[in-house]
Amino acid sequence: MKIHIIKTTFNNLFEAEKLQNYLLNNNLASCIQINHIKSAYLWNGKICNDDEIELNIKTNKKNVKQIKSIILNTHTYEILQILTLKAKANKSYLKWHKNQINQ
Repeated sequence: MKIHIIKTTFNNLFEAEKLQNYLLNNNLASCIQINHIKSAYLWNGKICNDDEIELNIKTNKKNVKQIKSIILNTHTYEILQILTLKAKANKSYLKWHKNQINQ
């Protein structure tokens, strides 16, 4: 079993923590890391530099589609980032991860 990591960003901590708490309370994720980041991107032909909140959501394959749907239906960005990565983990972490989601 691999860990699936969904990466997304928000413009404020309140919205990020709201999603974090929902996913954890419903056992859809084992761990969510929140990072304060600086993003640079092109928007309407201009370079933008914004402070954002990045979430790294650790889940399993079964929950990826549901989490993506939740993000898409609740996010405030016009165009939002949802990246999905697969990762290997050490045995003890993987066991803990699996137990958190399957409760």
